[in-house]
Amino acid sequence: MAAGLSKASGRDLGLKRIAYDSIALTAAMGPLLFFPITLLTGPVAVFLAIRYWKRPLALMHANRWRFVAAILIGLLEVGGLGWLILYAVLRRAAAPA
Repeated sequence: MAAGLSKASGRDLGLKRIAYDSIALTAAMGPLLFFPITLLTGPVAVFLAIRYWKRPLALMHANRWRFVAAILIGLLEVGGLGWLILYAVLRRAAAPA
């Protein structure tokens, strides 16, 4: 019946929604155990959270704290890896030959 109503009115009734906030948070938190992949998943988490910020929320989650957490964790991952790479490069350059 919902499919018939959806076709008749030309719009989705919102009976099924994708939880983009959970996807973004999982992209940020999931790969923390496997360190090198965070270089890719940190920016992906930030992108997903910003890209889907204005989409309707999942039916189970009524606020956007997961988006905020995904952005913060993603930025921390990218910043931490950037600092680590910069530290390694500067330390190598300062090492006596």
